[in-house]
Amino acid sequence: MGHLKQRGIWLAVLLALCISPESLPLLAQKTAPRKPVKVDGSKLEGVLNFRDIGGYKTRDGHTIRYNLLYRSAVLSGMTLADNEELAPLNIRYEIDLRTPGQRSQQPTHWGPNPPDVIDIPFLVGQAPPLNASDRLNPAKVRASALGGYATYATLNAPTIGRVLHVLAQGDEPALIHCNGGKDRTGVTIAVLMTLLGASRKDVYREYLLSNRPPTEAQSRHMAEVRNQPYPPAKVDPEIERAGFLDASRLDAFFHAIDANYGSFQAYVRDGLKLSNEDVQNLRRRFLTD
Repeated sequence: MGHLKQRGIWLAVLLALCISPESLPLLAQKTAPRKPVKVDGSKLEGVLNFRDIGGYKTRDGHTIRYNLLYRSAVLSGMTLADNEELAPLNIRYEIDLRTPGQRSQQPTHWGPNPPDVIDIPFLVGQAPPLNASDRLNPAKVRASALGGYATYATLNAPTIGRVLHVLAQGDEPALIHCNGGKDRTGVTIAVLMTLLGASRKDVYREYLLSNRPPTEAQSRHMAEVRNQPYPPAKVDPEIERAGFLDASRLDAFFHAIDANYGSFQAYVRDGLKLSNEDVQNLRRRFLTD
């Protein structure tokens, strides 16, 4: 017993010599989970539809990490206070899905130390846009939206693939947006979440969160930025509802994937043109262990 006790003392001495007081904070840093930095999007005056896509569980037991990918609407109305609110997120890349014309009409307004901007514009389909009369017809608005989502899945498969390839190569937080942060951004996030293994229910849930209305302060500020009257003129409720996101749009998107590629896995390979390495990098980067 005395011999064993002596060996235990010597082991304790050796451990004390190996672990210096200076190394203890480093050990604690490795084992302690990092607390997510959260920003309340409703408090941002000029950045609408802002949120972190982290926190969703996957079917294989992982969780999508917080503080890696954010989404929002156009950033042309960003204020200095918004910049200060977003600064702790350390956003390194802004991925802009808008067309060159849209970017020139509503340029992004960052403060000091802006992120690097990566322009990956969605292609515009050949279907003519709705005229002023058609935009007052709820049925035509819905039909146009469904056709547009099918085009997102097919014509813009390489575009979405480019976005995911960029995310697979990056190692710092990014923000992805279009104009409203709903349609182009919505399908891109839906593809990423599906690839990562999120349930279809959570993919739709995340997509439909973009129906949350802006606050009165946000609406007033954006009207000033766009030189529009506030409050805006009243719209027929039926026409207004036709413009809301609903599950049928995302249904049309995924149906077009199945109809043209046969499966989501084939879409990743042949439509998005992502390599196995890209997919593994995305899973390694965005999923918890």
